[in-house]
Amino acid sequence: MTGNTFKSLNDTTDRVERVGDSIAGLGFGRTRNVEFSGNTFNGIGQNKINPASLQFNQPGAATNRVLNVGGYLPFGGWSRKVAEIVANGPILNGSGQAVFSMPCVTVNDRPNQNLERLTSPQAVSGRVQVTARAERPV
Repeated sequence: MTGNTFKSLNDTTDRVERVGDSIAGLGFGRTRNVEFSGNTFNGIGQNKINPASLQFNQPGAATNRVLNVGGYLPFGGWSRKVAEIVANGPILNGSGQAVFSMPCVTVNDRPNQNLERLTSPQAVSGRVQVTARAERPV
């Protein structure tokens, strides 16, 4: 779904997409080639994009960061792949010293499989930009 304009005239609409699940829901663990970009949202509560590129801030030092991009992915899907993690500014340890090690990522974290977890070798703080996709590449 690309290049569309969504507009709610009389009230705010929460979402622009949904799946009729009277027979069965979507298998979020099997999605491939989902393109949802270049759309304009007017009067819509939550924009939907795939891939979703979002910024997360960790103010206090921690070894794990739990990220939630699920609200931005189409159909309430899961993040199946994190394509990119970029530090926006310095990543600092508890003493305020710069850390240059890379975190590893776990997708489909938690019971609902809708969160991502970044795990660093030591407790760190700082801001990261994460690009997550709702499908596995072909």
